[in-house]
Parts: sequence; C-alpha cells; structure tokens
Amino acid sequence: MSTKKVSIEEMADAINEGLQEYADLAAEDMKAAVKKTATVVRKEISVNAPVDTGAHAKSWTARKTSEDSQSLQMTVYG
Repeated sequence: MSTKKVSIEEMADAINEGLQEYADLAAEDMKAAVKKTATVVRKEISVNAPVDTGAHAKSWTARKTSEDSQSLQMTVYG
C-alpha cells in the first residue's frame, strides 16, 4: 500500500479509490475460491458416482454460468 498526501478536498476521492482497490482484490479472491470449490465438488461427485461403465463419473464438469466484476457463478453438472 502506498502513502499519498492529499488535501482535505481530495480526501473523499482518495478514500473511495482505496476502497475500490480493496473491493477489486476481495472480488478476485472470492472468484478464485468459487472456482476451487466448483472443482472440488466436481471431483467428489466423480469419485462417488456409480461405476458400471465409468462414463457417468467422467461426464461431470464445472462451467462458469455467469460473471461480472464482483461475482462469479459456477455450475457443476453431469
């Protein structure tokens, strides 16, 4: 984090800039956690799927359903 001198008039803009930077970093971390969770769920379903031919276990996938600057939605399906 850098230190920056601002006047009283510029303080609100500087605070908002810092908060936006924090929100962007938090969103990136949240998206990474969502992707990792979707992958773990897919793997667990594959491992626990019935094993007649193995095709059902191999068919599971995790796909991004929607994403914007602050959120990510993943869907696990087979």
